[in-house]
Amino acid sequence: LKAGHIKQDFFSMRFSLFFLLLATAEGFVLSRRRHAVMMRLEAQSRRSMLAETAAAATVVFGSSLPALAGAPVGEGGLPDGARQFSNVLLQQREWNKIGKRVRDGGSSVSKDEWKNIQLYTRKLYAAADDMGDMAKNLKGDDKAKAQDLIKEFKATVKSSDPSIVANDSAAFLDVYVTSSKQLNEFLAIFSDVPDEL
Repeated sequence: LKAGHIKQDFFSMRFSLFFLLLATAEGFVLSRRRHAVMMRLEAQSRRSMLAETAAAATVVFGSSLPALAGAPVGEGGLPDGARQFSNVLLQQREWNKIGKRVRDGGSSVSKDEWKNIQLYTRKLYAAADDMGDMAKNLKGDDKAKAQDLIKEFKATVKSSDPSIVANDSAAFLDVYVTSSKQLNEFLAIFSDVPDEL
């Protein structure tokens, strides 16, 4: 009888915890692309059950667990692959915000904002290291394409400096559009996953 109660309590606790996590999540809408990328990264890394659970939690809860992303896997962090992907997505979102600000602001973008943009491009350039780590497990044409895109992306981001120093919105936006396209093409390689996965 005691064992039956313990078993019932265990299952009750699991279901309660599951519904509590669902209720406190900031959102529960998964984009098809993000889900497909996470599935591919999990398939490539073949991590332990704990690592897969951490990656799945990131997909479900998105930005609600940002503090855990850099922690070791055993302490709630993301496994390799998922961590790099999460960082590249974060940099892509920030870069898109900057592009929108310059597009909308034009000549009203202040000198201080241009300085901040210049500092940010260093962080964006460094994201190419994470892109390289993501590409390591790719095979054949996908790997070659990813490596080419990483080289092009780094060169494009580096070429943004003169337009930033000159506070030239039009020239900056040319570089922004090219680098965004390269980043989107790189991430698209990881979303090419069969539906049955």
